[in-house]
Amino acid sequence: LPGHGFSEGENRCMIPDFQGCFDAHEALVRCVLGGRGRSARAEAALGVERGVLAALRSKPFFIVGESMGGMIATFVAQQVAEGAGRGLAGGFRGAVLLCPSLVVDVPPPHVVCFLSHLVVPAVPRWTMPSSLSSSAATKPY
Repeated sequence: LPGHGFSEGENRCMIPDFQGCFDAHEALVRCVLGGRGRSARAEAALGVERGVLAALRSKPFFIVGESMGGMIATFVAQQVAEGAGRGLAGGFRGAVLLCPSLVVDVPPPHVVCFLSHLVVPAVPRWTMPSSLSSSAATKPY
């Protein structure tokens, strides 16, 4: 995958076009999950035994990304969910984005104040509804 010092070119911090990143990450997801375009050589390069890959392919999956990876994960997840992921949408369950590098509109100051002073202090005392988690009642937090 591009990034982390493995990108080509003189200025490896500059990505003028993210489409190559999107395509590379979608290809990785496709290879791991056994979608169209996989090859025995690509599977071997993953370094995962065939039995483990077979077990993974029968499970639902999430796409995870942090920072710039969060932006890439957002795009790839959208492509997969909309069916452009070439047959991967069946097991797709969502995306986990950690501090994604996204441009978003900041809510008005009164909304930020409400969230900061009323909602955030109350959240740590909330418990997860048992309808969402069978183990919610047994958690000490």
